[in-house]
Amino acid sequence: MGLAWMLTLVLVALAREPLPNPAFGWGLASAAVAWGLVTGLDQLRGHASDPLWITVGDTLLASFALLAPDAAGTADLFYGGFPGIAVAAAAVRGRRWGWSVAGVLSAVTLARFEVADLGDVLSRLSQLVTYLMLAGIVGWAVHVIYQTDAARRTAEDAEARAEERSRVAAHLHDSVLQTLALIQRESSDAARVVGLARRQEGELRDWLFGTPGAKPAALADAVRRVAHEIEEAYRVNVEVVAVGDATLRPAAEALVGAGREAMINAAKHSGDRQISVYVEAGGGALRLFVRDRGLGFDADAVGSDRRGLKDSISRRVAQFGGTSEIRSTPGQGTEIRLEVPI
Repeated sequence: MGLAWMLTLVLVALAREPLPNPAFGWGLASAAVAWGLVTGLDQLRGHASDPLWITVGDTLLASFALLAPDAAGTADLFYGGFPGIAVAAAAVRGRRWGWSVAGVLSAVTLARFEVADLGDVLSRLSQLVTYLMLAGIVGWAVHVIYQTDAARRTAEDAEARAEERSRVAAHLHDSVLQTLALIQRESSDAARVVGLARRQEGELRDWLFGTPGAKPAALADAVRRVAHEIEEAYRVNVEVVAVGDATLRPAAEALVGAGREAMINAAKHSGDRQISVYVEAGGGALRLFVRDRGLGFDADAVGSDRRGLKDSISRRVAQFGGTSEIRSTPGQGTEIRLEVPI
């Protein structure tokens, strides 16, 4: 932007009136175009801050721009705001470089104001002070903006890592930890333990390495597949009723994952051998209900260390703008209602 601003002013000055030495104007215009191409191509590398050679190039070009009007024989100060912008760009690397460049460009500015003529220097001192103030303010402001942006990127990275840890923890809880608990309960049946271990090994290998498999493409099929797995693992009967259907997109996958945890909880803790599942797609939302008529529990009394309800059910649907509701009465059973927007 600073180079484009300077280039425009140079071309206007060249077009408005003949200059005694137009070569300096054309040289500055050519340098602005060339340097713009060089720095623009350098940005394609995607580095976080400008290398030192760009700061040096900005300083040399800005110094030439400050001296070019006098050399070209015109009173038009056609360097625009580029010297100040060069200071701001240098400040991105660190405040030390910003102030160093500010000092160099200010010295060149002082030379441009004809140091030999003290009276002329004093008459233009206000312009010099204004330049120094603007250069300092712009350099400081850009440095602060850069630091703020770096802090924002750090916070976003930390949030992404936390979400990934939460996703891994939820998956391990839903699969590996549940299977280990089931193996402990079925430890007297060797064949059963081997079968559970092999099934869990295959599921974990698919999840870690993306082994191709017959993954359902629709919500209803995915729920029925989960229900069948739970029937085999926990020896219960899971009845699934589906009304409507939807493509298995991320929000739907989260709904299936939360529903799976709800079915596992019912199979493990309710004491009821008959679990009812209702899945519905329509009205701009996907809904899944899991109901048992078993022991029930007091949801408010569930400890904070029980991650199944919090992470694998509630938080999983909440990540996609969904809601969860748990209704349970001791001795009368439990119903978990899940909903995510399409």
